[in-house]
Amino acid sequence: MGGPPPRPKVPALSVALSLSNLQDQVDPKAHNGIPAYKVTSRGVAKSRVLTLSKDRFAIFITHKALTVGETNAAAADNDNRALKKILSNVPIISSKGFFRKNYVRMIHIADVDHVQMGYIGTRKLELTHPKAGTKKKIGRFEDGIVSIFHHGDQTLDVVVPSLADAQTFVNTVKLVMKTYRDAVRNVASEELLLRYVWQDIDFNKNGLIELHEFYKLLKIISFSPPSHLAKDTFTKLAKNRQGSIRKKSKGRKACTYYECLALLDALKRDAESNIVIKGKTSNQLIEDLVWDAVFGADVNTVSSTVFTETFLHGIQGDADANVEDVESLFAVLNDTSTEKGVIDRPAFQIYLHHAVNNAYDPDSQVMNIESMSKPLSHYWINSSHNTYLTGDQLQSSSSVGMYTEALYRGCKCLELDCWDGDKEGNRHVPVVYHGYTLTSHITFESIIKCVENYMLSNPNTYPIILSLENHCSFPYQKVMAEILETHIGKYLYVPDAAALSKPGAELPSPASLVGKVIIKGKRPPEKDMKEGDESENDSDTGDEGEAEMKTNESNTNPKSKDSAPSTHAKVVPELAKLTLLHGHKLKKFETSIEAHNNHMHSIGETKITRLLEKSGSNAALWRKYNVNHMSRTYPAGTRITSSNYNPTVAWAMGCQLVALNFQTNDSSLLLNDGRFLQNDNCGYVLKPASVMGSNKASSPQKVYIRVLSASCLPRPTQNIADEIVDPFIDPYCHVTLHDCGIDHKDKEEYISDSKSTNAVDDNGFCPVWAAPSTHKESDKKDTFEFTVQNPDVAMIHFEVNDYDVIQVDAEIATASIPVSCLRKGFRTIHLYDLNGVRTGPFAFATLLVEIDIQ
Repeated sequence: MGGPPPRPKVPALSVALSLSNLQDQVDPKAHNGIPAYKVTSRGVAKSRVLTLSKDRFAIFITHKALTVGETNAAAADNDNRALKKILSNVPIISSKGFFRKNYVRMIHIADVDHVQMGYIGTRKLELTHPKAGTKKKIGRFEDGIVSIFHHGDQTLDVVVPSLADAQTFVNTVKLVMKTYRDAVRNVASEELLLRYVWQDIDFNKNGLIELHEFYKLLKIISFSPPSHLAKDTFTKLAKNRQGSIRKKSKGRKACTYYECLALLDALKRDAESNIVIKGKTSNQLIEDLVWDAVFGADVNTVSSTVFTETFLHGIQGDADANVEDVESLFAVLNDTSTEKGVIDRPAFQIYLHHAVNNAYDPDSQVMNIESMSKPLSHYWINSSHNTYLTGDQLQSSSSVGMYTEALYRGCKCLELDCWDGDKEGNRHVPVVYHGYTLTSHITFESIIKCVENYMLSNPNTYPIILSLENHCSFPYQKVMAEILETHIGKYLYVPDAAALSKPGAELPSPASLVGKVIIKGKRPPEKDMKEGDESENDSDTGDEGEAEMKTNESNTNPKSKDSAPSTHAKVVPELAKLTLLHGHKLKKFETSIEAHNNHMHSIGETKITRLLEKSGSNAALWRKYNVNHMSRTYPAGTRITSSNYNPTVAWAMGCQLVALNFQTNDSSLLLNDGRFLQNDNCGYVLKPASVMGSNKASSPQKVYIRVLSASCLPRPTQNIADEIVDPFIDPYCHVTLHDCGIDHKDKEEYISDSKSTNAVDDNGFCPVWAAPSTHKESDKKDTFEFTVQNPDVAMIHFEVNDYDVIQVDAEIATASIPVSCLRKGFRTIHLYDLNGVRTGPFAFATLLVEIDIQ
């Protein structure tokens, strides 16, 4: 009944074959080595050579050129020996740190998030400024700066003296990244994980691993079967390699890559059958139990028609699925030996974890161009607060690199707190920092140059909004306008003043603003503006903590002799004419609704609560206001550690710009990541009708979730030091509903509900928490029930943690899914690291869940 069938062979080869087929498209320079200066974490530039490995799976950063990349096919054997020789010089870690001169660093192509060139846009590069020698090198070759972002929050920053070589390197990395990501879609996670770590365990590069190396593999993938079982299984499946390992080890057993896959598969089956779910048939995976529940235990293959009608239509609720699409997918997933038009158990295993079976509806993650023609006020827009800060709100560093990180995380609204800086000669230098604090300063111009670089690399981006909190005096404001015109003038959306003044004039749409930058700030007051009316910064209507600190900041700078006079015109015409969105102080929503549509409010976290508690009608009025106007919300000033407020209520009010601290990877920011995975992560999501001022509220739902298993969980990134003490994780899954509903006083409030599985000991590779609900050994308590009040806004957050008896449980990986995008059935959930990326060891991490929605 469902014994271990042979695993598919073709998918495992497809990645290597796809990369191999790039031979004619990759410039030989990338393989032969490109000279560069690597910028260290201390801001020092050191001479290095960048080399793409011959198999194109890795980028090496070495002191000297490698011979590995030689294109002469006759040198293949020499290449292998050369690689062994070079890798033998990987540094050894001792109590004194690193030693050996020929230090080799490698980045696997799976680790790369994205790559950019031509600008000092990372925190590491910013450290070069005080270093005269390094600054000189970077200054000479600034166009050749290349930054590879990897592992979520790390960068490899190099300066390539030859601009042509820099472009070659960047183009090559982008090509290999795209090819790799396209190829891995149809490969089992375990196969990808083993390939990813193979270089770490096959240290002598002979393509084989012995028993001691296999034990090392188990630690790396956090899988701890009984030691005798691991040894017995290895002895049974490994083969004698006479003289192929070392001269002194003739006859010792070793495994190839594919034999190792079979070995892991056997151990995985034993672990799941004997440890977690009692009473089920031996040698069955959790995926086998799903198969048995759907198709029957005695069935090993099903036709595309049966698969479509029984599974996709009957169980998954995929009414639009058709046989033709299923057969196309089968052709990719199946072993070449499998009969055409059928799917077997091994292919079904891959399918369950495939992106096409994602619990987060793949259709919602595809760009919907037709939805982008509404006014800006009709969208939720990915937004950040005090974007420049790297840490807390009082004394952390300010960094241009934070703008780069926010932009590539999908942020479309960046905040700049602008102040008078020093003078360089006769030129005023406006700066950005958190006023009246010890945070460091960065220049306004450096941020705008960063935006310019992003626009050059991403010309088809939907509009970037620059939220200018303008505390500068007139001379500095004029310089700000000059900087904007100089660096991003061709990207700036300059509004037509006459059009803005027309009653009921709609805001432009994202589709009409592709490749544009919008300015949010202050415009001169209209002629009919009454005495006492005010424009606003965020602090004008902010929370007690922030407002108290900034009450007198608004348009004055204590250091400047050129502070703006206390008149209505608090912004120079040169800057005002560039501004589309005009911050205006909130008094009553009834009054604000009648204002020009480019007028908007900024409302602090605490005031959100006060507004909703003050009157039940404020929620409806706020939503009505947000149909044609914009609202920005931001964290309370008391959040000095840069923690975040939960964005759910603000989204439910129809607020477009729900600004969060992007430097803090807490659950609120991870919810934000999940929200904006919709629409190809373009930063704009069309708001549902229920938050657009209509009386049609979404109907409550019941959502039932069983967390069945996980696959390929990495160690928590924050607990790397603990690996020596305890190399294995004890994972459990925490599931939380974030919702907004009506309280007993008929007022809107935030609602949450959380459930957790038990922890599984010493198994991050294939932990199992529950059987399918139809299994005879299933337990009803393993089904989590959630009542969702507002499905249009609510989100479900999945968080996999490492249980620790002594310390605080560490987060391993997460996923956030809007309830409106959640799909029923047996589904996979692709997990992300705390930086919101799915690369490196996190690229293979998934959950398998059973979902029902009523």
